[in-house]
Amino acid sequence: MSGGAILLVTGSVLPEPDEESAAVVDALLALGVDAALVSWTDPDIDWAAAERVVIRSTWDYPDHHDRFLDWCQRVGGATDLWNPAAVVEWNVHKGYLLDLAAAGLPVIPSGVCGEHSGVIVAEAAAEVGWEDIVLKPAVGVGGFGVEVFASSAPGAQTHLEMLNDLGDALMQPFMPGLETSLIWMGGEFSHAVAKPTPPGEFRAQVHLGARVEATEASTEQIELGRSALETVGSELLYACVDLVDSGGVPTIMELELIEPSLFLAATGTVGRFAEVLAE
Repeated sequence: MSGGAILLVTGSVLPEPDEESAAVVDALLALGVDAALVSWTDPDIDWAAAERVVIRSTWDYPDHHDRFLDWCQRVGGATDLWNPAAVVEWNVHKGYLLDLAAAGLPVIPSGVCGEHSGVIVAEAAAEVGWEDIVLKPAVGVGGFGVEVFASSAPGAQTHLEMLNDLGDALMQPFMPGLETSLIWMGGEFSHAVAKPTPPGEFRAQVHLGARVEATEASTEQIELGRSALETVGSELLYACVDLVDSGGVPTIMELELIEPSLFLAATGTVGRFAEVLAE
């Protein structure tokens, strides 16, 4: 099956339903555009027959990393894939944050702990003066595997070793603050949301209790987001730039260029994104 002229792509196993993409499909159909929401693992999809393939909620890819990258290359070679396979390959490993830092952008300091690096958390953190640290998988989504520790806590070393059993990990200083997500669509800044977290939770994911509130991004935040996206060196159909204020200075937490939530319902922009896809 071709599934439609525009295929929005989800995963086969999701932590929560992808209501956002379903709403976009409905908006496309209302515009008279053939569209469908399909899984990237569906063997019956004729990807080459689609006019455009748009990655949306492939939140299961960390468990199938190599297979997913192979799928991106194959589909990108057969039809119009967004975001492009080269962007996915760069963005899938959070080591890209080191590229942003090297470009002179304000980024949360990050160290990649390789799978067999033998990093001792307490020693590495003391060397750079980090007291509380965040440990997370270098390839991951949805806040899974992300934990905060006192750098000297025994649990920190245990958690890093658990992450390294699966692959690379990232170590960062813990920077508390309100997370703001800036959304670009069709190469233009569209909207922003703030994501306050419930007491006792630092991860700003909705399925972990964070709220999503439409907000006005400052000129400084928008310019920082634009500068970060310019380093990608590729046209993007969509992008999410996650920022946190560090002492009043916007700081990059992540660039989400593969399968970010775009917070369309909270900002009334479902129709706008459908129009971008249809152009």
